[in-house]
Amino acid sequence: WLKPRLREHLDWHCSTQLPAYSAWLQRSEALAGQPQLDPQQLQAQFGEFRQALDAIAVEITPTGTELLRGLNPLQVQEFEAAMAKEDDERRAEYLQPSTEEQIAQRRERMEERLQPWFGELNDAQLNYVAAWASQLGEQNRLWLDNRAHWQGKLRAALASRRGADFDARLQSLLQERAQHWTPAYREQFERSQRALAELFSNLLNAADSDQRQHLQQRLAALRADLDSLAYTKPCS
Repeated sequence: WLKPRLREHLDWHCSTQLPAYSAWLQRSEALAGQPQLDPQQLQAQFGEFRQALDAIAVEITPTGTELLRGLNPLQVQEFEAAMAKEDDERRAEYLQPSTEEQIAQRRERMEERLQPWFGELNDAQLNYVAAWASQLGEQNRLWLDNRAHWQGKLRAALASRRGADFDARLQSLLQERAQHWTPAYREQFERSQRALAELFSNLLNAADSDQRQHLQQRLAALRADLDSLAYTKPCS
């Protein structure tokens, strides 16, 4: 039952979404070529990225609803146990270290993620990354608390999955996710998006010509990969 539906979703994604991602990358290439970049320009890019995620949520909601409605009690038990196990692992990784250690780890992760796109970061860029990591403070706790809050609502919906309102409840959880966030995380999310846009604009404004060329080449290569997948049938 599920496999042909997954194939339909993948074909939909390749034919309708990958071309949009390619266009998004092309706009990102153009931004990377500007001498000076404003954080608001990147926030607009982030908004388009969230819209792409929303489109996927809308696409998979009917299949997800039917799948979850049909779970038997043992499957629900196993599903909830898997969520709990993953939560414990994430809390051990992201919350057990001290706040100072969390900030240091956040900085290191970001530096590792940026290196393939920029090459070696210069001193100014490293300072921007360090300031960004420190600015986010206890974001790990707010993120995981919010995750647990959303999962609690999902568990409640699953407990009444045979009810008449299950479709509407799950649709809201998948398609209106921000409506189910904790107030603290909602505020933090907006701050973190502004902080990330400011970080990326600072990194680009501090980049030398070699770094900009490297970044644009990486974006162009990724765009070429997406374009090739978009025209491959069936999608794989």
